[in-house]
Amino acid sequence: MEKTKKTIYISYKYSESLKFRNKLIDLLGNREYRYYGEKFESPVILKGTEETVYKTLHDKIYQAHVVIVLISPNLLQSTWIPLEIDNALKEIKKGKATRRCGIIGLVIPQKGNDYSFIMNKTRSGQYILKKDLLPKIIQENMNNEILPNPQKDPDLSSYISIYRWDEFTLRHEELIDLAYEKATTLRKNYKLQNKIEIL
Repeated sequence: MEKTKKTIYISYKYSESLKFRNKLIDLLGNREYRYYGEKFESPVILKGTEETVYKTLHDKIYQAHVVIVLISPNLLQSTWIPLEIDNALKEIKKGKATRRCGIIGLVIPQKGNDYSFIMNKTRSGQYILKKDLLPKIIQENMNNEILPNPQKDPDLSSYISIYRWDEFTLRHEELIDLAYEKATTLRKNYKLQNKIEIL
């Protein structure tokens, strides 16, 4: 059976993640994936424009199967990225079609393959995520599996799973497929804050 060509929305802070956004596009190629996202610095969200901004993001993200959030040092300064994630989490109904996006958090390294801005590395080589440095909307959708999976698979314990760039590049097809599966066949296994919007 031919694999579904998945559409990927890349959510990132333009000023510090553009290089890795381009690397990600090169990694994905164009045979199995379509990808899109902002191609320029997002404007400041002014008071009174929130509804228009939200609708614009909604129309773009609704088309995606999976959203990949590039996690960089100043992610918390972004006002757009939490809105993009919020849109991706919603189960939205258009006519008879209902869709929610799978979401992956992808930590991009700093110079020297350094992840210390968001992860501590133990003596044994294990990386420990500093969850409190992530946007609240990501934190709230981690470790939110309703019943622990029998295999105790850490990839399934969170709706939004976080990966380092180096591990993602080795398993990207598998991890994108899994994120999509969480949003479709496994969606009832996670406790999410969402609602159906009929547009």
